[in-house]
Amino acid sequence: MLPCPASEVWLLCAVQEKYQSCDKLETESPHSGNIRDHLKKRLKNCLAAQNKDILDLPKLIQNKEIDCLKIKMPSYNDFSNSLQNAVKICAQGCWCMPLPASIKRACSTPRPPSARPFPLPRHF
Repeated sequence: MLPCPASEVWLLCAVQEKYQSCDKLETESPHSGNIRDHLKKRLKNCLAAQNKDILDLPKLIQNKEIDCLKIKMPSYNDFSNSLQNAVKICAQGCWCMPLPASIKRACSTPRPPSARPFPLPRHF
């Protein structure tokens, strides 16, 4: 599951920075359109330098070439914690629990009927 717009920064942390010094990427606001496009291009170029493509990302994550457990960034940690909470709530079948604000925002976003959920990685 790769949310926008911060996902480029998280992936660059893994691909470009090898999980080191990712805090400097965190300060590059992915919410600005120009910065976001710049980050997408940087990610694409970084992958190309490794003879890989954006379309290879799911396989890289699945094969642990990109290990989401090694990404240590405040925005990623917040997302990961919210996702884990959502999975726990779903697994318990208890919708009476209070939802974190980030999940409430995600749940309030209309989805097209054709949207299908993707399987969660095994570590959740």
